[in-house]
Amino acid sequence: DDEMPFTRWSSVALIGVLVFLVCLTAPFQALVLFSSSTAEPTVLEGPPTIKHNQVINSDHDHISSTISRPQPTEAPTHVSITTVTQQHNITTLSWKPRLWLHVDAITEGMANWRIGFVELLLVAKEIGAALVEPCILEGKVVSCHSIKREGKLRVGQVFDLEKLRREVHPWIVSQEEYEAATSSIDPTNVFIFCMHHGNPPAAALCNRGGKILENYHSAKTNDLLEQALQQSQPAVIEIHTYRKRGFLETKLRKSKRALVNATLVRQVLEENLTFHPSHYEIVSGFLEQMGIRDNTYNVLHWRAELRSINYPDCAAKLIKAKGIMTHNNNSIPTILISSLNKSPWLQWGGSSSGGGQRGATPALVSLISNGFLKLDTIKDKQVNDMLYLAVWDQILAQRAANFATCTKACNKKHACSLCNYRGSFGEVVMGQRKKLGKESLTCWPTK
Repeated sequence: DDEMPFTRWSSVALIGVLVFLVCLTAPFQALVLFSSSTAEPTVLEGPPTIKHNQVINSDHDHISSTISRPQPTEAPTHVSITTVTQQHNITTLSWKPRLWLHVDAITEGMANWRIGFVELLLVAKEIGAALVEPCILEGKVVSCHSIKREGKLRVGQVFDLEKLRREVHPWIVSQEEYEAATSSIDPTNVFIFCMHHGNPPAAALCNRGGKILENYHSAKTNDLLEQALQQSQPAVIEIHTYRKRGFLETKLRKSKRALVNATLVRQVLEENLTFHPSHYEIVSGFLEQMGIRDNTYNVLHWRAELRSINYPDCAAKLIKAKGIMTHNNNSIPTILISSLNKSPWLQWGGSSSGGGQRGATPALVSLISNGFLKLDTIKDKQVNDMLYLAVWDQILAQRAANFATCTKACNKKHACSLCNYRGSFGEVVMGQRKKLGKESLTCWPTK
């Protein structure tokens, strides 16, 4: 009993010492906690890690790979299309990108603008930006903001964006989502420039409201892009007009590596960029309607987009080529893929000019009367943009047993060279067919 007071006081003293030690060390603990939480700057949300095989940078002989960033808490909801028209929902993003990449126009045909679109997608991935999904008007890529009518044709109605989101970069957002998220952005954080080359000259296409924008196509560095990346607040990178290969030479000063390399672009084009599944169903329906139960048909490709062209002579050459490819067996279906169409408003490029169209109509009548099948003869009433025909024609050409086009490999005096604008479409299809193990004719057969 006599020892109890001493024990009690000893316990009190021990507790007091512990309290003193806790109070003494608390500031240092808080300092450590604060230091650990601020040792690195807060990383704003970015796209999730996408694993690509390492690729050789074509501009430098070293290995580079795409960057990885934290995953957003939730992906946006998008509507998949099952028909030609799309009902697009406006969603509220639960994640907020710091950077937005918006393009006003890609001034090339589909064979080339698809390359430009992939390049922009890879740039957005590299810098951690959201790419705004553009629209299509008369076969060309434009900002959805510039189309005021209902029923806008969006890139996601042509290509499978869900596949691109899964396999390449998840941050592809609609114009509506972009406008809702950036409505209060500081105008000084909007960086506008041009990335154009070729014809028409940049002075025409890089003109925005009377001001000639800085043109960074193929530039080694891009000062405005660098400024956007340095902003602590959300920023918009707006490209007034873009053409393919615009970023292939551009390097970020900090990383010293190219934003995009040609090998990775080619990889995405071949492995990840596919048409929306609904288009394959439409083409299957067309073949069934024509009585073609399998892919034992031939395709002849004619781009009649020259300023001066002898339509009757070119039609005769096509009829001859058809006979050679079918061995004069009229039971083998032959489909004509051409810039010429029954409906004048669906004509491509120079084919729509007044003088050319007067000679084109009799040529088309002659070809159809000689057994050629043509997609627009049954589908034109369902089409609200000429691009749909280009998509379906491409799928038809991929599936065909035999395909003949007219490429730059043909001699200038070759029969098809006198009748064709030798662009990229035929070469794109030939590449796709090669992947399927199918051969193609680079020129119309003449014997």
